[in-house]
Amino acid sequence: MAAEDPGAVAAVLSSGERPIRAAEVVGALSLATDLGTGQPLEHALRTAVLAVRLGELAGASAQELADTYYVALLHASGCTSNGHEAAQLFGVEPRRRGSQRRILATTTVEDYDRFVSIYSTKGAEKRAQHGSKGSRVYRDPNEADRVWAIFDWDAEGWQRFASDPEVPGIMQEAGHKGRPQVLELDGTYDA
Repeated sequence: MAAEDPGAVAAVLSSGERPIRAAEVVGALSLATDLGTGQPLEHALRTAVLAVRLGELAGASAQELADTYYVALLHASGCTSNGHEAAQLFGVEPRRRGSQRRILATTTVEDYDRFVSIYSTKGAEKRAQHGSKGSRVYRDPNEADRVWAIFDWDAEGWQRFASDPEVPGIMQEAGHKGRPQVLELDGTYDA
């Protein structure tokens, strides 16, 4: 990474305060972005360190490495891909296209890795056939075999999926221990 001017770093303002470096401001912004997008704290910093290291291995110049560092730190700044989740978290109802809804499902599985392998391939293909716009999967912190999924899916599409004769075989292959429990979002509230 390009070194900053040592004189600027060591300089002291007439008030006795040290000037703020660009890296500190961008670093703070990246931490805020991590929190705002639901990433683990210092996700962007880890991304920047890895990107710079890869740049070093590729023979990038000092300026290219400096640019890589800042771009990696800011890679998700202004990201709104999870705006709908933030809206739910903070009690604001997002605009809906058509009858699109959020559906929450929970189930227990025999083996998490096997579940993810099938869920992300055969299961994803089958869900897409019935109108699912995507999902997020969470592991339960208190029950190792329980998973939760939030779907961008309307109730009619979910019902078509649930009644598809191929779905039980896919669920069995994924290692579901029983039928998922399903809840449909009924509303959001400001507090």
